[in-house]
Formats: sequence, structure tokens, C-alpha cells
Amino acid sequence: MFCCINCFDDEYIIESIKSEKECGDCNYCMSCDLPVIDVAAMGEFIRASLSRAYVNATTDDIPYHLHRASAERIKDVLRYSECIFSAEIDNNDICEKLMEDLFEYSGPSGRDISQGAIDEWENGDAEVVLRDGFYAPDNNRFAYTWDGFKETVKHGNRFFDLNRNNSRESMLSIFDVFFELMEVELETGSLIWRARSKSEGPFESMRERTLECGPPPANYAKSFRMNPAGISYFYGAEDKDTCMKEIRAVETENVVFGQFRTKCSLKLIDLSRVPKMPSISIFSSHYDHDMNWARDFLLLFCTEISKPVDEGVAPIEYIPTQILSEYIRLKGYNGVCYHSSLTKRYNYTLFCGRERTGSFHSGFYRVDPLVPDFMEWLELFQYEYVKAQC
Repeated sequence: MFCCINCFDDEYIIESIKSEKECGDCNYCMSCDLPVIDVAAMGEFIRASLSRAYVNATTDDIPYHLHRASAERIKDVLRYSECIFSAEIDNNDICEKLMEDLFEYSGPSGRDISQGAIDEWENGDAEVVLRDGFYAPDNNRFAYTWDGFKETVKHGNRFFDLNRNNSRESMLSIFDVFFELMEVELETGSLIWRARSKSEGPFESMRERTLECGPPPANYAKSFRMNPAGISYFYGAEDKDTCMKEIRAVETENVVFGQFRTKCSLKLIDLSRVPKMPSISIFSSHYDHDMNWARDFLLLFCTEISKPVDEGVAPIEYIPTQILSEYIRLKGYNGVCYHSSLTKRYNYTLFCGRERTGSFHSGFYRVDPLVPDFMEWLELFQYEYVKAQC
């Protein structure tokens, strides 16, 4: 018995049939002189593919009553969840006949069963659930890797990769597929607010105003969510209210506001953006089962990135996000944005800052700054000085 490429709608199944390099007549849709495959061989391919993603709900380690709500009959999975059959046969009895034959011809023989063999898929009638679905979303390599990375850099090794088989870069590299989907452009002319409390202003000259509103010199840069102490980054926000709340300004302090305009297009990672993850067929050799939980993981990850951190533990708790931002710099991005936990509006961290005061440069050569000067990327557009309330 043979089935052909016209029986299926999944590109990987079709490629599998074509790889057999056999043409003939189909016993199901009655197509003639097309690439075909023995129905037993196709059944074996489907069984192996199903094993990547599904388990029998009645024989899994998790009790069946916990799976009951999500369990599906395997033939329904193939027909409606995975949608593997072509419209040509899906709307008639041929589809049922093909599914019956796929499992019957590829399953264990009567002799094998008499000797103890078990058909995991129960001849296509088994109820199945996604493998590891009961433990989602925290039972996947993304969650394990992020938790392992945090534990390593906070309490294991911070400055050198003592475990060469599990370097910090290799751990973070599994998130590259997410970064590609979380990339956003901050267009030229975009406006970002920045605020500073305890200002000594107001100032008159544009340069003094720009420096007063800009990031601190590197030697005065304190440790924050995205930068360690001594590395100057530009922190800003979508609006003034978010700035005020982020700097915890009080009425007894002088506050200066600067609205900056971007002088060039900047490429950012939006750490509050949870993209729709691409779906790969279980019949593809590149199928990644953990991608089923990727969106769930990202929802938790994005919430964690922006959540408030108590000042007492901040020096330790900020280490993972500081290294993460440096990895994002390494990948060629200009900064990150994420939702403020205080206003749910955007915060921005741009990987540009200021050199330390009194920087020494040899007369024979000048070392290029490791962090671009913020005035190369931004110009002061609006300046506001708010005198403290008496």
C-alpha cells in the first residue's frame, strides 16, 4: 500500500516522501505517477515524530486524571492540531482509512505483542498530551539556563569562566533567537526624558545643561540594573512622571529634567516585548520541543527584568542583568528598553555615557572610549529646572 505527496499538507512529510525517490500510484487519493512511500514506512516516520512531542496520557508518569483536561485522541492531533493531511483527503473517509493503515502497518506485529511488545500509540487510538507539559513553563532549558546563569554569576564565578564547558556567553547565547524577535528601532528624532535630583543648576549654557541632564562621568557611575559601578550608561524614560518615580525624587530636592532627541537611529532589544514564537513542525529534524514553552518563559523573564529590587540586595541581584546587557552590547545592539514597574511606561538604557573626569590620554596615542559619548547619539531638546518646594 502506498500513499503520496497529495495526501499530506506538511512540508516535512512531503520532503520525506520525495527523499524515497519512488514514483507510482497512490492507493488513497488515487493520484498517478507521483512521489509515493510505503504506508508502513510513513507510519514509522509519523510514530517517531510524535515521540518528540507527545506521550501517552494513560501511561505517563503523571496520573491520568491530571492530564484529562488536555488529553487528545492521537488521530485528532494529527488531523486538527498538527494538520498534516491535505484538503483533498481530509474531508472524506479516505483520511480515516489512511490513519488506520499508517498505525496498523507500522505497529508491532501480533507475534511481537504476544511476546510483550506494547504499542505506545494504541494503533492510533491513544490519548496523548504534550511531553513535559504538566511542568511548563519552568521545566525547559530556557528557564534552567537562566536560573543557572544567575546562580553562577552571583555565587560562583563572575570574572572568569571557570567552567569552560558552560561559559557565561554560551549560556546567554540560547536567547539569541529571542533577541532577533525582540529587536526594535529607536528612530532618529525620538524623544527620551531624563531626570536628576539634587541639581546644582539652573545653568545657562547648552553644554552645561547637557552635562547636567546627561549620565554621570564613569568614575561617579553607580551600580544600577543594567550597568556595574564605574561604567556610565544613559538611563531615560518615556515621560517625566516615570523619571520622577524612578529617581525617587522628593519635594525637598531640586530636580532637573532634560528631554533628549536621538541624533541617529538606534537598535534596541525590547525586554518587555514577548514575541509570538515561530512554530516548527514536529516532523522537522529541527523541531525543538522547548519552544512550546518559550513564550511562557519570556513572560516570566520580562517581568523579572523590570521588577523592583530592594537596595539591600541590589549589588548582588543586579549582576545577572548587568552581564546580560553587556552580552547584548556584544551582539551589536545600542541599548535596551523595558517597562517601568512603577508606571508600566518605557524605561530606556542606552549603551552610551561619559568618560571619567580627569581622563589621561597619552600624547602619542588615544585609547578609543569603550562606551560611546552620549552626545554622539543624543542632543538636549528641552531643559526644565524645578526648584524644591519649601
